[in-house]
Amino acid sequence: PVALALEPPRAVEAAWRAAIAAGYSGREILRLLVTSGFLYYMYNEVAFLALTQVTPVTHAVANTAKRVFIIFASVAFFRTPLTP
Repeated sequence: PVALALEPPRAVEAAWRAAIAAGYSGREILRLLVTSGFLYYMYNEVAFLALTQVTPVTHAVANTAKRVFIIFASVAFFRTPLTP
């Protein structure tokens, strides 16, 4: 939702039309935007709660490990070939 306010109106309109052309209804697009915003908010809440329990260095290392895990899990799930 913040992106809607920050992006140029033409970009928002083009994205909206592309989503409609892909078969999404306006209501579905709004539901996905709200869900995405809520889940990102919850992610930040959990990150701050975790930060209160561990040191910043531990939190940074765990966050980096999480990113590596997500990349490898995505590669395995979507069967994406990797190149050096």
